[in-house]
Amino acid sequence: MRAVARGLYGTLPVSVLIDPERPCSLVSSHFVLAHSLPRTVLTERCVARVYLNSPLQVFADDHVCTGQLPLRMDSTGSSDVILGEDWISKACPVYVSGHL
Repeated sequence: MRAVARGLYGTLPVSVLIDPERPCSLVSSHFVLAHSLPRTVLTERCVARVYLNSPLQVFADDHVCTGQLPLRMDSTGSSDVILGEDWISKACPVYVSGHL
């Protein structure tokens, strides 16, 4: 079940989509470039990928999930951050009616 939340990426407010069907978490390239965030380029199987690694806090009602997991920079659509199965397995969020 997908869930929508708000959060902080470092100190910046972000819109967050939690999507358990997505294996890897992503941060929007538009968000990264708009805020000139520092990036790391890693090569995986001869493909260069850009990653960011800042603390992330996700807020919903009276719950806060925190973590620091490398997020791959990619075009994500309408959300600044999409959290996939890799983040879900570490943060163990609880879903209620499509919300965290």
